[in-house]
Amino acid sequence: MSKDVKPVYRIGTGLSARVSRLNAAWCEENPDQSANFKKAMSICEEELLSNLYTNLKVFRPAYSLVKKAFEEKDSFHPCGEFIFFEKSCPWKSHLFKIEEENSMEGHFKFAIFQDERGMYRVQAVPQE
Repeated sequence: MSKDVKPVYRIGTGLSARVSRLNAAWCEENPDQSANFKKAMSICEEELLSNLYTNLKVFRPAYSLVKKAFEEKDSFHPCGEFIFFEKSCPWKSHLFKIEEENSMEGHFKFAIFQDERGMYRVQAVPQE
């Protein structure tokens, strides 16, 4: 988009925007603020629980898989620049942390893993 072109409208989809949309419109007569507040609480509860679940049950447990793959890097390929994960998991931020802890930032070039169908996938490891 050119610097000269200004957007006519914006679409907000974050939590704050979703909750804000529950505020009564200026032209609404006799809004039920209590009902809207309950809807907002429900949205926030769902968002919080979803984030807790993702962090505690998905993201954090993946660290041990990434750590194991890091420790076995040399047995996978002698150059050590490939990392193999036995299954797909959130690996990027964990790998960056492990590389940093071992003074090996930017060492890995490719991540290889099996997807849920047993197919092998290759992904380039981003710089950051």
